[in-house]
Amino acid sequence: MTQSPEEWHDLPGLSICMRETWDGENRIFFLVRPVTKFDLLDLEVDVEEELNPGDFDKWKNQNSFAARLTSMEFSPWMNFPIWQLREALEESTLEGPPQETRIWVACEWLIRCADIIHKYLIEQEEPEDASLATGELCDSSIPQLGPKRWEFWKTRLREFLTDAEKLNLCADISERVQEALDRMESVQSTEVKDS
Repeated sequence: MTQSPEEWHDLPGLSICMRETWDGENRIFFLVRPVTKFDLLDLEVDVEEELNPGDFDKWKNQNSFAARLTSMEFSPWMNFPIWQLREALEESTLEGPPQETRIWVACEWLIRCADIIHKYLIEQEEPEDASLATGELCDSSIPQLGPKRWEFWKTRLREFLTDAEKLNLCADISERVQEALDRMESVQSTEVKDS
C-alpha cells in the first residue's frame, strides 16, 4: 500500500501504524519467550518455528526505532517499553539468543527513554489495564505503575550482571545492562536534585 506524503504530515498515523506493525512483528516477540497469560488470544503463533539471527535483529531494530522516536513531547506508546521491560525483567529467564534479545531490547528502552519511563511510572494514575500488568516474578506488592516496579527492574538488572557468566550472557549485553542501570540511577539522581 502506497501512502501519500500528506498522510504522514506531522506523523498523525504513526502511532496506529506502529501498533499494527508491533502486532505483526509480535510473532518474533512471542517466539523469543515462553507463551504466557499475556498472549493475544487471536494471534496464531507457531512456537516450534525456527528463528534466525536476522529475526532477533529485526526485533531489536523495531524497538530501537520506537525508542528513538519517543520523547517527553511524543510518547504515544508507553505500553511498548512496559511490555519489553516486563518480558526481560519480570518473566522467567530463557537461554541464549532469545534471552539476550529480551535484555538488549529492555536496555535499549532504558538507555534511550529512562526519564520518560520513570516519569510515566511515577506520575500516571494506576490503570485498570491488563496489558500493563506485572510479570510472574513480581509479587502482589508491586503495582503496575510506581517506584516499586522501577526498583524491581533495577534489582533484576543487577542480578543479570551478577549472573552473566551463569546465564551465558555475552560481554556486550553486560555492558548494555550496566549502561541501562547507570541511566536509571542518573534519572533518579536528577529527580532528587530537581525536587
